Amino acid sequence: LGTEIKDLATLGVLNTATTGNYFLSSDITMTDTWTNSNTNVFTGVFDGMGYTIKDIKTTGLFNGFGGTIKNVAFDNAAFSASGTGIIAQTVPSNKTAVVENVAIKIKADATNGYIRCGAITRYVQNAAHLIMRNSIIEMNTSDNQNGFIVGMTHPDYTRVLAINCYFITNNMLPTGLRSDGTYIKNISELTDDTSNYTNF
Repeated sequence: LGTEIKDLATLGVLNTATTGNYFLSSDITMTDTWTNSNTNVFTGVFDGMGYTIKDIKTTGLFNGFGGTIKNVAFDNAAFSASGTGIIAQTVPSNKTAVVENVAIKIKADATNGYIRCGAITRYVQNAAHLIMRNSIIEMNTSDNQNGFIVGMTHPDYTRVLAINCYFITNNMLPTGLRSDGTYIKNISELTDDTSNYTNF
């Protein structure tokens, strides 16, 4: 299975992890703001094994993320600053992030005046890809500079694919501002055709 993560102490391994397999063996309740200090991109696999990470307040469980996260729920999640995401701070250029069987419930008023926050990530960079499968996001905010998937995207060559995903939101946009100041308008622009990524 890989490296076991069973509590807050062992979750700290993500601050140095770059590759490999990691799995949860129990629910984890966060007691403080989580900041991932890893300056390298994580390209491994994080398997939640059906467990839940509760009360996370974060800039991202991962910093740079180009791996796979699956089979995990985030309950009562919140952002700790503008330009943040629950799963990752960024999906870096030329990387592909896969989110599969993941549920994210953002707590009410979690943006707290913040902008460019997204349930998955702050920023999908130039030539990066985000693939979501069989996942659910619940997020509401009055600020349209946040997105229920991504806080901000690059205007060129950024691709997001959502397959069999469900979104509960108060008419938010799927992404906040693009880095050129424009918006993606409609969730219908996402596609389940694997040959045709949406170009944000």
